[in-house]
Amino acid sequence: MGIFSAPEKHLFDHANRVHPIYFEYPFERADDVSIDLPLGWQISNIPAPQKQDGHIVTYSVQPENNKARCI
Repeated sequence: MGIFSAPEKHLFDHANRVHPIYFEYPFERADDVSIDLPLGWQISNIPAPQKQDGHIVTYSVQPENNKARCI
């Protein structure tokens, strides 16, 4: 799940803020990731679904096992 997080690293590093941060426009980033397995491979188990709601930032993962495809 951390594959696409490189551009966001160190975005708000400092623990002590001098000035507040305002987000004037709503922003959302949603990624659908599909992994196609080679023929003959199968998924033995998948991670449990997760949802973390920080009231300002929300993160959710809903893995699915569709035979040869894990979404």
